[in-house]
Amino acid sequence: MDSVNPMNVLKLLEEDYKQLFQLDGQPSEADKQLEELVKEFMDKLKALRLETGKQFFLAKQKPHTVRDMDIRRWAVTANRTISLVGFTASPDWVGKLKRYCSIVDRKITKFVTDKYIQKAPQSTDQSVFDYEMRPGRTLHLAGAKHVLAICQSENSMTHSYTVMMTISPGTRKFLPQLWITLQEDKGVFGPIVARTMFKADNLYVTASASGKMTKKLCLEWCEKIVFSCGRSLHSAGRFVENLF
Repeated sequence: MDSVNPMNVLKLLEEDYKQLFQLDGQPSEADKQLEELVKEFMDKLKALRLETGKQFFLAKQKPHTVRDMDIRRWAVTANRTISLVGFTASPDWVGKLKRYCSIVDRKITKFVTDKYIQKAPQSTDQSVFDYEMRPGRTLHLAGAKHVLAICQSENSMTHSYTVMMTISPGTRKFLPQLWITLQEDKGVFGPIVARTMFKADNLYVTASASGKMTKKLCLEWCEKIVFSCGRSLHSAGRFVENLF
């Protein structure tokens, strides 16, 4: 006779519990025990999902080749500590985990060595933000020559700032400092702003007339953020020349 899957039994018990238990009634001791049993079961399932997903993302940072059998192995290993009775990391459970974590089967486009990963270029992204959203258009009466719109501040409608995030190669972690370029009329901070501005060790704040990166600021970004681990300013200059 085939063995009974305890997960299916718990699902049936949970459905019966939802149908028979009335919120306006006093729960019995059996109801309380069943509720605790279901909660413990769901907590252990969640812990297995989180631990298995963690192992997957750690493996992809290398990046290792990962198959379904690896996911099952990680889940079974994690269950030795979590101790969910009857858990076998079935193909159905693996499929649900992959859908939950957006994991799909993809064709390998390139094979690389550990040496390539360590020397991989840094990944950076520059984002420009407005202080206040500027829609540009609105519904109005036909024939109107002047269309006004309310805003919190006229200054915020014309000013923006730039944030530059950089991820280091190999470890794929953000660099210690985040680059920010604020907009100032003359491209420099006034004495009052420089004195009262919020300062933090993980922020490198600069200014430009447009609030966007300039060639001079890009050179400073390379020197202070990207190449702060020993590369020369000359190397940063050559890097900037290739960008512009």
